Amino acid sequence: MSEFKLAIKTGFGLDESIHENWQGFSVSEIAFPGICWISCGKQGLADFEKAWKKLSGVSLPGAGQFVSGDDGLSNVTIFDGGAGQWFVTGANASALDALSGVAAVTDQTGGWLGLQLEGAKTLTVLEKLCGIDLHPSVFPSGSCARTPFEGMAALIACEDSKDSRFLVLFQRSSSRSFLDHVRHAAQSSCALIEGSA
Repeated sequence: MSEFKLAIKTGFGLDESIHENWQGFSVSEIAFPGICWISCGKQGLADFEKAWKKLSGVSLPGAGQFVSGDDGLSNVTIFDGGAGQWFVTGANASALDALSGVAAVTDQTGGWLGLQLEGAKTLTVLEKLCGIDLHPSVFPSGSCARTPFEGMAALIACEDSKDSRFLVLFQRSSSRSFLDHVRHAAQSSCALIEGSA
């Protein structure tokens, strides 16, 4: 009888998480315990906001912004996804059961991945991938937006404009292509530090 051995793989299907250092730029894979999509009709928005604040300890983010929980869901971040829509990282769908009466919660954990991009040349790399203006005067810390990256759906968030640190969430189905585009943009802007990939 054949023996099967299971192996733990990263979201990219690799043995180890991605962490690459370039001169003035780094890219690291971020693992989330859960990713959910939440939607709520306009008529139920007040009830949803009240339930969310009770659950997480923070208010809903404003348009084009994100906030992190500071109470029961301290590792949870909620991103504005458009009118009546939010993207939540750090909580599985069962942790959000309290919202089921006021909003639709869909578990997206298996479908999305995250990369953290950081360093002095991050904006130079990102301008080759993304068509929105990410300058700190326009896109400061706490900002987020849904936008195409080389034609692939993504959500970008500025975690720290001073350190040029961004989180990019994108669909797992395009993970290899997405990473190839990031690497190609980085190669045209800065040199890979030997031994980091």
